[in-house]
Amino acid sequence: MIIFLGMCQAVPQDITKRLNLKKHREIPESKRLLKGVSLEDVMKAVTKRFGIDEEEIRATGRRDNLARKISLYLFRKRTDQSNEEIGKCFGIGYTAVSQAVSRMEKELRRDGRLARIVAGVEKELLSEM
Repeated sequence: MIIFLGMCQAVPQDITKRLNLKKHREIPESKRLLKGVSLEDVMKAVTKRFGIDEEEIRATGRRDNLARKISLYLFRKRTDQSNEEIGKCFGIGYTAVSQAVSRMEKELRRDGRLARIVAGVEKELLSEM
C-alpha cells in the first residue's frame, strides 16, 4: 500500500492502472510510481543483500533457500506479474507460488528477524527506483 500525504486513505500498489498516472513535473513521485518494480529489480536487490548469484536463487529442490523464498514473496507482492509468470522464473507451478507466498506471510508474522530482513530488501528495492 502507498499512502499519499494529505490523504486519509491508503492507495493500492496498482495506482498507475487505476489513476492513469502520467509523469508530471508537479507530481514529484509520479516518476517513481510509473516505473514500477520488475522481476530484475527484485532479483538484483535480493542478490545484493545475500551476496549470491541468480542461479542460487532459481535453484530448485532446496526448501531452506531463504533468498529464494524472499524473492518469490517480493515478486508476488511488488510486481504486477501473475503467479504463472513468476512460477516460470523459478521452475514451479502457479499454485506453488501462491502456497509459497502464504507460507512466507505466516513466517513473517511469527519471525521478527525475518520481517526485518524482508523490510531491508524492500527498502533497498524501492530506494533504487
